[in-house]
Amino acid sequence: MAVGAAAGVASGAASDYGVDDDFVKQLGEQLPKGGAAVVVLVQASTRDKVVPEISKYGGRLIQSSLSNDQEEAFQEALDNRGAVA
Repeated sequence: MAVGAAAGVASGAASDYGVDDDFVKQLGEQLPKGGAAVVVLVQASTRDKVVPEISKYGGRLIQSSLSNDQEEAFQEALDNRGAVA
């Protein structure tokens, strides 16, 4: 029930900023018990400011408007938790 409520709150809040409600709902349904998801919507940024902050938590990139090369680099940063190889 708490997950459903959290997904509902996230869905309502995210829709105000352009994140599709159906996407948020599907994401919530895929989460394991006790799992969490973070939806990050960035319109304009500099990579050297955003990527280190997000990547220190790890995770998996699900959907973006980045190029394939940018997605790969971002996922690598997430996998390495921002550590430089």
